[in-house]
Amino acid sequence: MTDFAKLVGSKGPVNDKLEAFEFKPEGFENGNGEPLMLMLHPGGGTRFKKAMRIMAIKMRKARGQNANEEDEDIEMTEAEIEAELEKTDENAAEILARCTDGWNLHSDGKALKYGMDKGKDLYLQVPDLRELADEAATKAGKKLKAKKTA
Repeated sequence: MTDFAKLVGSKGPVNDKLEAFEFKPEGFENGNGEPLMLMLHPGGGTRFKKAMRIMAIKMRKARGQNANEEDEDIEMTEAEIEAELEKTDENAAEILARCTDGWNLHSDGKALKYGMDKGKDLYLQVPDLRELADEAATKAGKKLKAKKTA
């Protein structure tokens, strides 16, 4: 098999695990009296790009189910606007959950194993944490981009 990455001078696919970093948001604990720690991937990194592609597929699929609706000049009720905002928060939480590898959370003295659905629930239930994690991933993504372009 031809190694096209080598031919074009690329190192090939990036091991996205190498991009992850520890994030310790101030003011949050892990349920065991210690600071909370999340393993995040940077915005713009390999994992983030994959999460965005997954969300685009889901949104296209959802749009296909509502294909009869015209996007122009749709009047929305307050309830519909709230539902859209809730969906936007869910999407943001899912993207962050897909960009999180793990945590040090404990419940009743036992470590809670990380899973994407649990991560999404965490980010939905704690919007302040979601915002901080999003900011940290974005900041790390800017550093990653600067490294790649230097």
